[in-house]
Amino acid sequence: RISRAARLLRILRVAKARRIIHKVRQLYALWNEHISAMAQGARLVVFFVVGIHWVACVWVFFGRNSIDEDAEAYDLEVCGEGGPCEKGISGSPWMVRYAVHGERFSKWEQYVVALNWAAAAVTKASIDIYPGNEEERLFVFLMNVGAFLLCALLLASIVAVVTQAQEDT
Repeated sequence: RISRAARLLRILRVAKARRIIHKVRQLYALWNEHISAMAQGARLVVFFVVGIHWVACVWVFFGRNSIDEDAEAYDLEVCGEGGPCEKGISGSPWMVRYAVHGERFSKWEQYVVALNWAAAAVTKASIDIYPGNEEERLFVFLMNVGAFLLCALLLASIVAVVTQAQEDT
């Protein structure tokens, strides 16, 4: 009888161990799903930040590309508060229109202004820097289409992650 009771206890321990192992596997699978979702979110954030960086770099390129080297920088006293130094929608590149070029601003400061513009443009926030010539307008148009597609991709990814999480529970 004692050996039967000992054997029964061993069988119960094995059954309990199997349940524990099953629970651990379930937790591990759930953990992997959460890590996978966080990794996908991190990839999207990195893609978003790198995309904004590249948009800012191209925006600076367009701003500097057609600047006449002999052109004088605008006097900020003459420019409207926070507005362009030129009237009308066509004219100089954005860096000239907003007096961001020349020795007044370092390359780093120009990049930060462009980065601010790029982040605002991609997220559809408002910023009072507008294109000043045809090339810049074409770039802004293409960037807006790209931003729309990027936001659609981001939204679809979020919906997919939430749907997958709901199916697993």
